Amino acid sequence: MDNRTALIAFTAIESLGPVSLGRLLALFNSPVDIWEADDSALRAKGVNEQTISALRAVNPEEFTDKQYAAADKIGAKIVLSSDEEYPACLRELTDAPTTLFIQGVLPSSSSLPGIAIVGTRKPTSYGQKVAAKISSELAEAKVTVVSGYAVGIDAVAHKSAAAAGGITIAILGCGLDHDYPAHNKTLRPHIIEKGAVITEFPFGAAPVPWHFPRRNRIVSGLSKAIAVIEAGEKSGALITARAALDQGRDIFSVPGPIDSSLSIGTNRLIRDGAHPLLQTSDLLLLWARHEVKRRAVQIEIPLEKNEQALFININAEPCHIDDLAAKTNLSISSIMPILLALEIKGVVARHPGMCFSRAG
Repeated sequence: MDNRTALIAFTAIESLGPVSLGRLLALFNSPVDIWEADDSALRAKGVNEQTISALRAVNPEEFTDKQYAAADKIGAKIVLSSDEEYPACLRELTDAPTTLFIQGVLPSSSSLPGIAIVGTRKPTSYGQKVAAKISSELAEAKVTVVSGYAVGIDAVAHKSAAAAGGITIAILGCGLDHDYPAHNKTLRPHIIEKGAVITEFPFGAAPVPWHFPRRNRIVSGLSKAIAVIEAGEKSGALITARAALDQGRDIFSVPGPIDSSLSIGTNRLIRDGAHPLLQTSDLLLLWARHEVKRRAVQIEIPLEKNEQALFININAEPCHIDDLAAKTNLSISSIMPILLALEIKGVVARHPGMCFSRAG
């Protein structure tokens, strides 16, 4: 077994979310060591009985082989956070998924982060019209449109962006082998023509209710800003907005009639500080500022290959040097001079206790 197989196999364990898995990985020298440790060794590291039982229920090599076979069957791929094609904007998240299952064309770094369009599953004709207009205009401006593949506003956003010849990314709350919701089955081919359908859940994972709030952080994580178009008081779109706020993303909201139940969520977002979204140019202006800043950074701060390999594993939140060593499979002695070079270039900041984060 290799580390890649070991990491993919962890997706079989429902209780091991990204944060829990990160803590588990930090306890061992490599992912393989976790699978090969006996029960007493796991207990000695503080691993609870529930996780030990879950590990014992999985044959990692058999599970991973089946995942690759399922991916091959539909022309999908499995991407780890250590892979070069893994979206850099997702690496910034403290709860970034370790593994992504991707069907279609994963956009290049120049096309991400995109703009997320989210909203109610039962939109009014006005909501559908606004979602279609904004998504089409973003696509025409070469901005990637991200959404959650639900019926309603999400589906309108995907369909409109694809029809405009743009790139759209759909995030699922289940495995790629599930056509959920069934209403969107005919939409998927149009999405993957230029964009992608992405999930952190393995083949075989059902669309159970608790997967969708977890999915929403990836929708916002792949986006520079979130645009909420019609959302009731308890809309799932508001969960995406909260995730976006936690991630430091900009939140835009389309105002609606104060007597409409589908405008309660959007109007409250504006009251609480979200940007009113009055026209697509509001989003495009933010996008343009982001692009100017991103390109300036790329020009002004060139990184060596070894510096880039380490930098992609450093997030906005401070990370201890031991955790960086575990992520990169490098020794602390080899990491230190690279960190020093990144500090000198101004792209990494040092914090007390040998912790490091991205600067700014």
